[in-house]
Parts: sequence; C-alpha cells; structure tokens
Amino acid sequence: MKGFTRELRHFRDEFESDLRKLLTVFHCQIQVSMTDKLTTRRKLLVGIGASSTIALAGCTDGDGNGNGTTESDTDTETETDTETATDTPTPEPEQARLRVAHMSPDAPNVDVYVDGSAVLEGVAFGAVSGYLSVSAGDHDVEITPAGTPDTAVFSGTVTLDPDTDYTVAAIGEIGDDADQPFEPLVLADDNSELDEETARLQAVHTSPDAPAVDITANGGAVTLFDGVAYGQSGTVEVDAGTYTVEIRGDTEDNDGDIVASYELTLEGGTTYSAFAAGYLTPDDEPANTPFDLLVATADGRGPAPEPEPEGRLRVAHMSPNAPNVDVYVDGNAVLEDVAFGAVSGYLSVPAGDHDVTITAAGDPDTEVFTGTVSVEGDTDYTISASGELGDDGDRPFQPLVFDDDNSELDDETARLKVIHASPDAPAVDITANGGAVTLFDGVGYGQSGTVDIEAGTYTVEIRGDTEDNDGDIVASYELTLESGTVYTAFAAGYLTPDDEPANTPFDLLVATVDGRGPAPEPEGRLRVAHMSPNAPNVDVYVNGDAVLEDVAFGAVSSYLTVPAAEHEIEITAAGDPDTSVFSGPVTVAPDTDYTVAATGELGDDADQPFEPLVLEDDNSEVGSDQSRLRVVHVSPDAPAVDVTAAGGDVVLFDGVPYGGSGYVEVAANDYTVEIRGDTDTNDGEVVADFDVSLGGGTVYTAFAAGYLTPDDEPADEAFDLLVAQDSTQ
Repeated sequence: MKGFTRELRHFRDEFESDLRKLLTVFHCQIQVSMTDKLTTRRKLLVGIGASSTIALAGCTDGDGNGNGTTESDTDTETETDTETATDTPTPEPEQARLRVAHMSPDAPNVDVYVDGSAVLEGVAFGAVSGYLSVSAGDHDVEITPAGTPDTAVFSGTVTLDPDTDYTVAAIGEIGDDADQPFEPLVLADDNSELDEETARLQAVHTSPDAPAVDITANGGAVTLFDGVAYGQSGTVEVDAGTYTVEIRGDTEDNDGDIVASYELTLEGGTTYSAFAAGYLTPDDEPANTPFDLLVATADGRGPAPEPEPEGRLRVAHMSPNAPNVDVYVDGNAVLEDVAFGAVSGYLSVPAGDHDVTITAAGDPDTEVFTGTVSVEGDTDYTISASGELGDDGDRPFQPLVFDDDNSELDDETARLKVIHASPDAPAVDITANGGAVTLFDGVGYGQSGTVDIEAGTYTVEIRGDTEDNDGDIVASYELTLESGTVYTAFAAGYLTPDDEPANTPFDLLVATVDGRGPAPEPEGRLRVAHMSPNAPNVDVYVNGDAVLEDVAFGAVSSYLTVPAAEHEIEITAAGDPDTSVFSGPVTVAPDTDYTVAATGELGDDADQPFEPLVLEDDNSEVGSDQSRLRVVHVSPDAPAVDVTAAGGDVVLFDGVPYGGSGYVEVAANDYTVEIRGDTDTNDGEVVADFDVSLGGGTVYTAFAAGYLTPDDEPADEAFDLLVAQDSTQ
C-alpha cells in the first residue's frame, strides 16, 4: 500500500510539473502574440510606447530559460505540497497625449516620426491629428516630406510631462528666404472638463507674414485675445454659441482694421483650437496658401481645403460719353465712381461665371450693362467698358473682355498690349520711331494685340491702316517702357470730339498691372488782354475766382490753364467786384489756346460797345526761320485797315475791320509795318507805322489799339500797335 501511495504521489508530481511547463509555454505564446499585435497597432497609430518590449518571466531559454524549470525542480520525493511563487507585474509607464498639426503654408505633405517610428503619414497643410497616447519623458521627433524618410526638415527632442496633452504644430516656412523658419511649436493643451454651458477656445498664430493681431467677436463687442504675435497662443472660456470672430491688426484699443472674419459655432463642453494660418498676401509669398482660421477639436481636423482656382480681373472705363460708373460683380460693389480713362488694379475672383453689372455712379438702379463674364483659374482679364451710351452711338455700350498676358519677362524686355477703344476711329496701324518699327498692324475697334519689345523710350505713332503701315499719323506719343514690366495702352476717346456727343479727345491711356487713374481732364488755355481805351484797370474772374487783378490798358496776361468746358467770365473795375462791366460765358475746347480781349468803350456814347472779343490762337509749331504774326483790330474809332510792310511792297493783311483778325507767316526779320486805310490796291494813306522785330520759331499777336483821334474821344489813349509774344519754340 505504501508503495502504491509513493507511485501515485510521484505520478501527481510529474503531472503537475508537466502541467506547469505547458501553461508557461502557453502563457509565453499569448504574451508574445499580444506584444506583437500591440506593437504593430502602436506603430500604425502611435509608433511609441513602453510596450514595444515586454519582459516575460519564464520565457527565456536555458537554466530556466524557456522550459519552465529551475535548478530546484527535481524529481525528489516529498510528502508535502509546496506553493509556487507568483510573478510580479511590470508597472505601466506614465502617459501623456500628443497630436500633430501641419501649419507650414509652403511645406509639402509631411510624415512625422517619434523615436524613429512613423506615427503620422502624408499629413497635408491644415490637418490636425487626434491625440496619441505616448509615454511621458523625452522623445525624438522628426518631420520629413511625405514618403522621403531620409530628408528631414526638422529633428529635435520634445519633453512630455505625465497626464498632459500637447500639440506639436509644424510652423514657419521652408527655404532660406523664409519670413519665419520652419520649426515645431509645442503647445500644452487644456482639455480639462467644462460645464455644458461653456466652450474653450485656444487661438494659435501661425501665419508667417502676419503681424501681431487682436481677435475680437461680434463687431468688436468682445475682445477674445489681445496682441497675439506669430508663434504665440492663448486660451479663453466663453459661453457656448455662435460668434463672428474678427482678426484685426493689433492696436491698443483692439479696434484695428479687420483682416478677416469667420463665423464659429462653439458647443458647450467642447475645447477648440483655432490656428490662424496661411499667408495674408499669398501673391507675395512662395506658396498660394491664403490666410484662414483652421479650427480643430480634440478629435483633430482634416487638411485645409484646397484653395479654389482663382482668376484675376480688372475694369477699365473707356466709354468716352459715359459718366462715372460703379461696377458690381455677383451683386457686390467692387469698384465705385470710376471715371473715364481709369483702370483698376486686378481683383482675385473664383474661377467660373460671374454676373457683371455696370451702373451710373451712385445710382444702382440705372444699369448701363449687365451680363456674364467667364473667368478661368490662373488667368488675368481686363473688362473694358467701351462704346457709347445712347441710341445714336457709333458703337453700342458694352464690356470688351480681354485675356491678359502677365507672365514673367526678362530684365531686357517690356510687354506692350494695345486695345482699340475709340468708337469713331477706323482700324489703325501702330508704329514706333517714325515708322521704323511696326508694332501692330490693322487693329480694329474692339481688337487688341500684344508684343514683347526691348525696354526703352519710343515715339509711338497711331496711323490710318494701310498695307505698308505708312498711313497718315493721327497722333503720336512718347512712351518709356521699363524692363520686366507689362503695359496696356488703350487708344480711347474721340478722334473728332466736335462731331460726337462728348468732348473727350482721342488719347493713348497707358496702364500697368497696378492700374491707372482717370484720364486727365481735357484742358485748354486762355489769357486776357485789356484793349478798351477808356476803361479803367480791371479785375478778371473765371467761374467766380479772381484770376487777374488790376490789369491796365494794353496789358496781355500769360496763359492760364483751365478745364475744357464752358466758363463764366466776369470783368469788373479793379478792386470793385460789385461793378461788373461784362459777364458772360466763354467755351474752351481741349488743347486749344484763347485770347479774351476786353474791347470797345464804356459809356452810352461809345463808338463800339464794351465786350470781350474771344480769339482762338494758333500756337502750333513754326519753322525756325519763320515767324507767325496775327493782327487784331481793336481800335474803336478806326475804320477797316490794310496792313503792309516794306513801304507797301508786302501786303500782310487786307481790309481788316474792327474786331477782325488774321494770321500770316513771314520770314523771321525786322519789319516796318504800316497801318493804311483800306483800299482795293492796299496803297491807302499810312495812318501809322511801327518797327517790329520778328524772331524765328515765334508766334506774335499785334493789337491795333487806342484812338486814331484821341482828342475827340473820351480818353487820351493814342493809336498804337501793341505786340505780344504768344509762344516760341
């Protein structure tokens, strides 16, 4: 019986030993399998963690390594069962949480490595990951372009405290010319619990070209953040609700200009992070990543939406008889009070069809055009308001749409585009430097052309269209074209404004990509001559403004430049504005010179009534060996006269009556000019003669003024020939 008992006990011991071995091996397999699965999962989702290596008791080979036995495990017979030791569990490491945000506006998609393991891949600009649980302590963080692990754009150490949430934001720019260097910004996040009525908002400034900002809400009624500079952040708790959030330039009173505004709905019990990211001025930066407010919750957010394709358009007012206009795009006023000749800068608009409406300035109900304009992405357009208003226009009022080539030029080249927008002009050739260079051939109304030419100064000629590009020159202009610059020249206005519904003369209006102001108001020039022999000194008013004061008999003023329009002229006794001796309108045409001569006599017994004599002056160029002489008869008691020279051998003027005038061109020289009574053969008695010296290239006006018989007249102003120099080349 004792032997049987010993055998049974031995069998039991062997069974228990074998069972322990089997359980140990099974335990190792399960833990190794769990370790492999956990490591694989964390590599994909977290990539870090203390569980990447798990030490398991009784799972190694030799001397108790792998077979579950130790030196004390023997086949020794014993009467008493002994308890086996229990394994002590490895303590879990303290944890933190980490998420990654891609806020570098010119960086490509990136991969993020922590301690050598990829934790996020292909992260696009604007994306914010969810939080990843990682062990507290120091971790090596590396950021590389997506798919290129050997090209690190950042590598450094991040220290994480236990039970703390962090955001690692990739910010700044790639490249040597960056406004802000590429680097990770590490933020400690407050995700503590909130009540159901409150939301938490964290603002992070990551826009590399933006200055410090104030962030307000609801029209500035609430200041959320004050003076947040690049790389800084702040957190505020607010009532849950919907807010209009304004990004403003930083000012002491938080009332700076609004750069951008966004509508945010903040739910109760939720924490939000708002990244002010992208470029304020993407056109001036290395990437077309516009400024935006990118909002994430604790669950993260996807990448920033790809910017919609955009085109650019500008508006030119080239309708010569249209008033100032307002321009609407899709119902929004984009340009206001645009005058003739003005060209706006370019406006960025989404690609697609846009409704364009043009109205009289300040009168949105008076539409002069409405229609659709199609805009393609990455394309520039000019919309030229052209043609004429009214049923009798040579060309109907309409917008002409042109594609613009603003591509880059080298340092030696300029680009010139010409648009024919003159409604009464035929097709034209455009040449330069006396026809030596043909720039454009046969450009009709509404057409355009573009040419790249060597930078420099050119005399550009507008010619009638001919097969050989040598037609008559209608107008010429000197243009300086700078290298690397694109110019648009609008041939606009009327060739013959006197025959058209508006006094808008033909001109070549040149704009760069920055636009141009309105066409200069057409101007003329006028001067005043006091040729009334019995009038006192006078003051002269134009449109109520004194332009000449205390003008004596015989005086001729210099020319005054005035707008081409009708002007109210008033002449008064000097120093006595209430004593008007004349008041009436004078019309000044563009680019025309006038002389307004106060002539006749004051008083009821006057031989000739006091009135202004308006003369149109010819100050055009005259040859260097020639002179141009005009004689004006303003002597109130003198009959019609002939004007001769050199003893009558040269007849300058024949039968000039009072108030009459005329021009003659003669060789530059010294002359004795004779004033004679008018006869058929111009040989009447010489009333007076005068020595006159006429210089080359010069224009003169000689006023035959005063009284022939002053003793019989109301003033002692003797007859004289008063010579004024009008212009000289």
